[in-house]
Amino acid sequence: MTGDAGVTGGVSTVVVSSLKLVAVLPIALGYVLDSCIRTLIPRRFKRRDIKGETMLITGGGSGLGRELAIRFASKGAYVIVWGRNEKNLQKTKSLIEAKGGHCSYYCVDVTNKDAIYSTAEQVLREFGKVDVLINNAGVVYGKNLLELSDDNITNTMNVNILSHFFTTRAFLPTMIRKKTGQIVTMSSMAGYMAVNKMTDYCSSKYASIGFNESLTMEIRANGHTGICTTLVCPYYTDTGMFSGIKSSFVPVMTPEFVADEVADAIIMQKRHCVLPRYLSIAIIASTLLPDKLFYLLCSKVFGITSGLSEFSGRHVQKG
Repeated sequence: MTGDAGVTGGVSTVVVSSLKLVAVLPIALGYVLDSCIRTLIPRRFKRRDIKGETMLITGGGSGLGRELAIRFASKGAYVIVWGRNEKNLQKTKSLIEAKGGHCSYYCVDVTNKDAIYSTAEQVLREFGKVDVLINNAGVVYGKNLLELSDDNITNTMNVNILSHFFTTRAFLPTMIRKKTGQIVTMSSMAGYMAVNKMTDYCSSKYASIGFNESLTMEIRANGHTGICTTLVCPYYTDTGMFSGIKSSFVPVMTPEFVADEVADAIIMQKRHCVLPRYLSIAIIASTLLPDKLFYLLCSKVFGITSGLSEFSGRHVQKG
């Protein structure tokens, strides 16, 4: 009897699930159609007006963070940059103000959660809100696991992922109250496709993708429809962070190109931004191809392994 009851219960569950699936099919088809139509719309019609928005960028004193700050300020946003190096932050501010933009900076060590919370309180007192939070600060060492020190590993995790928790916890409540906001996670293709000499970096980027995706589900489940997230996963970019990287198949991208694409993705409130876009195929291939074949392609064709032979990394957080 117990066995029969179990079978009956299992059949009922399948039937109910099937009926639910049929019920949502029209909605699903509508979403697919909407996505297809949006893909065909030129970018210039999808960009929102960010004039007057407050945008905070961690790691804004150099590299991609600085490039993004300059682009957003040129479109009328008020930019706030965080970082450790005051000279670099001042340079970002000067470049923006020289072009008529508005920028403020705060010296913040994002490995220190108390500093994050206290500075966030100061920002909210002075500006009242942060419309867009861009978690961009990052660090990479470029060493094999056994060459990394314990402090190297801890610092990578603190900068590349744990800081995301604390900055988001600091600014999300205000976004919820105002029923609008955007949280941007600057991750990496290394968060989808692991490479050698980056056990700490890849781990932190895998974690940042998980953070973004879970946060997105949480925001939606709680009905905060006015708040969106954007996940950015670029390939190697020619900044000081990846000095010495060589790529035999996919070209190393310029900071200017990446900044243009990422700025557009944020302004258009895209959910995902993979750069270059065709690497989305590689993400799918990594789960479908036999393990040895995928490694062969990565090491011999794409040069992901050999390209790291002269890689030196960046040993301090950006900004």
